[in-house]
Amino acid sequence: MDAEQIINEAKKKIKHILDTRKISFYSLAQETGISEATLLNWYSKRNNTPSLYSTILVCKALKIPISSLFIEDESVLYLENCKKDILSKWDLLNDKQKDAILLHMDSYIG
Repeated sequence: MDAEQIINEAKKKIKHILDTRKISFYSLAQETGISEATLLNWYSKRNNTPSLYSTILVCKALKIPISSLFIEDESVLYLENCKKDILSKWDLLNDKQKDAILLHMDSYIG
């Protein structure tokens, strides 16, 4: 992959995260301090490229490691610290406790 392809893939991943999480460019602009118009240009057009600093701001706002934008293996999973904590505690539970927690979680989600 050449540099342009890598950048375009990273931009696609960010756009996918925004769409999946239903985060607007307006909201992202508020979080990052980057203008909404600039964000729209970066993630809606192929020929505009954000700076590294701006990409770091976007990743911090989305709570994702910047390295996740450049990983080709989609099976690699990156977790925030709170999710790592949950998983480490999950491993200490027996099956009955896990089932009870999943049932409880389902009641919140609907």
